[in-house]
Amino acid sequence: MTREIPVLQINGAGFDCGKAVGRAMTTQIRANIETYGAIFARMSGVDRAAVHRFALSLVPTIEAYAAHLVEEMRGLADGAGVPFADIVALNARTEIMYGLKAERRPQPQPGPSDSECTSIGVLPEVTRDGHTLIGENWDWRASVAGRTAILALAQPGRPRVLVFTEAGFVGKIGLNEAGIGVCANLLASSHDRGQIGVPYHLILRHVLDGTNMHHAIRAVTLAQRGSSGNYLIGSRGGEVIDLEATPETFGHILTEDGILTHSNHFLCPELCSVDTHLAVSTMTFIRNDRARRLISRERGKINADSFVRVLRDHFSHPHAICRHADPAQPEEEQSISGASIIMDLDEATILAAAGPPCENEYRHLAIDGSPVR
Repeated sequence: MTREIPVLQINGAGFDCGKAVGRAMTTQIRANIETYGAIFARMSGVDRAAVHRFALSLVPTIEAYAAHLVEEMRGLADGAGVPFADIVALNARTEIMYGLKAERRPQPQPGPSDSECTSIGVLPEVTRDGHTLIGENWDWRASVAGRTAILALAQPGRPRVLVFTEAGFVGKIGLNEAGIGVCANLLASSHDRGQIGVPYHLILRHVLDGTNMHHAIRAVTLAQRGSSGNYLIGSRGGEVIDLEATPETFGHILTEDGILTHSNHFLCPELCSVDTHLAVSTMTFIRNDRARRLISRERGKINADSFVRVLRDHFSHPHAICRHADPAQPEEEQSISGASIIMDLDEATILAAAGPPCENEYRHLAIDGSPVR
């Protein structure tokens, strides 16, 4: 049976939006809190009290960066009836998993298949209709893959956004009505030490507060970042850029012949030496190059269907661009392509499929979350 990602259409200020989402996804949010608590303990050796202390220590920095997102997180907590610290911890899950560690523990312990996302961006000169397209498969733990939603948010004084995210999170992959879109790829580096900074998922969301590429890029480069992460950002009008960021520095990659792809390793030469995740994400090398070659075959004719063909690719199954659970791995460590998102930045529309995308149909959604007929 085809599975669909639920769409929530929410209007109002930050706290009110968060509260409405929290009420609608209470069960999923509470389940995510429990699941991620177990993941935090397994990977970083920290208990819930330590997670809460760390999460609350981040709040002043987040408020200085984007106070409205703190209000939205407070609304999520209120709506779901859970502690505010748990919601901040969910949004800081990357920082906790890959940077925070218990005393006397040498470093966080990555699972065998944590990060397998593959992102693609193409410029108007290589597409069929002259539009700018970006998209990706979001690959993550199978245990949380079904606890997601697409949020269509209209908040006073901010661009309308359409964002795919996990229950209890304020951001991940999405676009706004100004034609700014962002894709996410996990990166881990030796710079990730559990320091105070703005969590990755909050930066992803703040990118979508920008009304032009200048604002979107500055949301990443000027942030006091709490962890490493990759941001593939595109804009209506024909530009795509990739920003590889750590808490200490960042690098950029531009398109080559109108195409840009990224997976889960650093590509900027000045950052390759700090990469700490290669040993557990070895297919990242193949996926990045393969996505580029597959999409390049349709140069000049690339459209959303081209993206679908690439994002359903099964080379090296189950560890493929279209990721499936590996039965040889422990159940709690299995990853799948939990969602597939393709964005037309000129139209400000999304094609979204629950994952793995080979098993589900894509739905075409307008910026307000309504179906495109």
